[in-house]
Amino acid sequence: MLATALLVSTGLTLVAALALAFFREPVSDLLFGTNEVRLVALVAATLVPLNTFRFATEAMRVRFQARHYLVTTAIATLLGTGLVILFVAVLGYGVESLFVGSLIANGLAAAYGLVIVRDALWGGFSRRDLGIMLRYGLPLVPTTLLLWALALVDRVILSRLADLDAV
Repeated sequence: MLATALLVSTGLTLVAALALAFFREPVSDLLFGTNEVRLVALVAATLVPLNTFRFATEAMRVRFQARHYLVTTAIATLLGTGLVILFVAVLGYGVESLFVGSLIANGLAAAYGLVIVRDALWGGFSRRDLGIMLRYGLPLVPTTLLLWALALVDRVILSRLADLDAV
């Protein structure tokens, strides 16, 4: 079941990331009214590592792997926060630092997490399991997509409402 879930969620996330990257110019105009194509492309790049990190931690949670869950979330949280502080406060980079830090930290956390849950991913794809998961989870998808979008866009919106020091 975990292998099926990972394959499907990664496939859908990859499609969303590619669509966002491909349509980064109109998305930038729609969201910001300016040419922020680099920022939209960075958001697109963060989607697959974030999805994989979240998947791995949830797999650890249901398998009662508390120590590995802690390590994985610590990698993402502490390293991500440290990188953002380094990029913004020390090196003086802009709002893009949030997404670059997230990309690096979530990528490393996802890699660690996949190593930990790799034994559960050998089952392969199962149409039967996918059907069960879709019947249960499909009604939750709209809410999840909205929460996901809010988690990624809030920092960008804040940066447009005030200067970087206020953010």
